[in-house]
Formats: sequence, C-alpha cells, structure tokens
Amino acid sequence: FNGEIYNFQELKKDLIKKGHIFSSDTDTEVVVHLYQEYSCNLLDMLDGMFAFALYDTIKKRLFLAKDPFGKKPLFYAWQNQQLIFSSEIKAIVKYPNFRAEIQQLSLQKYLAFDYIPTPHSIYKSVLKLTAGSYIFIDINKPITQNSITPVKYFNIIFTPKLSISEPEAQEQLKILLV
Repeated sequence: FNGEIYNFQELKKDLIKKGHIFSSDTDTEVVVHLYQEYSCNLLDMLDGMFAFALYDTIKKRLFLAKDPFGKKPLFYAWQNQQLIFSSEIKAIVKYPNFRAEIQQLSLQKYLAFDYIPTPHSIYKSVLKLTAGSYIFIDINKPITQNSITPVKYFNIIFTPKLSISEPEAQEQLKILLV
C-alpha cells in the first residue's frame, strides 16, 4: 500500500457496523476489510491518493489498483513468464534477470515532453497503471501478457457549464479582457 485514504475513519465505522473487527487504526487495514466486503467496488468508496496490491488468498487472485487521479505510481511488467510490480520502477529493474530494454518511442516522448505519458515507461516491458484503473489477475489460470488487462473504474467527465455559441463566447472573452 502506498498512499493515504482520507475517509478511512468513516469507512471503518461502517465496516464495524457490518461486523468487521479491526486490530489497528490504519487506513491500510480498512482497505483490506473493504475488499472483503465489496471486492473491486471498494474503489468507488475511497477518498484519497493510493496505489496498492492486494492478494486474495481465498479466490487466488491479485488485485492492483490506483487512485482516480494517479497521484501514486504503480508499475508492472510481464517478463520471463513472471509478473513484477512495484511503486517504483527501480525495484522492477533490480529484479533478477530483468531485461532493461529502452523503449525508443518513450525516450522520444521524454525528450520532447519532459515526461513519458501513461501507460508507458522508459522500458519496453514495464507499464504504468493508468489513473483510476485496476487489474485483477487470477492465479488459478495461466497468466500471459494478454491476461493482464487494466480496467478503468473512474473517468472524469467534463461538461460545459454554459451552453453558448462560439461567437458569444468570443464576445464574452473580449469583455472580460478589456
């Protein structure tokens, strides 16, 4: 777990009412109990910045998730028939037998924009989990690069507050600037 859940106290109270018993006063434990109660739907309840990995020992699946605005990083790679993930890319690069091949297009984007757009990274086999996304990986099934599919749970929808024509908007802008 990397981050902070701002509303964890409120969520904890609701979980206690449902019969959950806690052994600490941490936001991390609240996330675990929320997962037990709501599975991936817990993400809609969290107010905060986070990236986490949770292994479900009963269903034998790995759950990776990232907050809606992507404040905390979460990198993952599929290499040598293994899934590697971390909140820092340097941990993945240090993984035994990791092939650190530079992604040329990412390098070009970095040189042009001073950053590498998500989901890419500087390395060919390493991706960044997109903001507002999660991944479920079923350990009972064969894992391949294609079975690691991010699911978007949050989208920002921009709706105009005013419905005016472009000429009217230009006129209002002139008035505001003069």
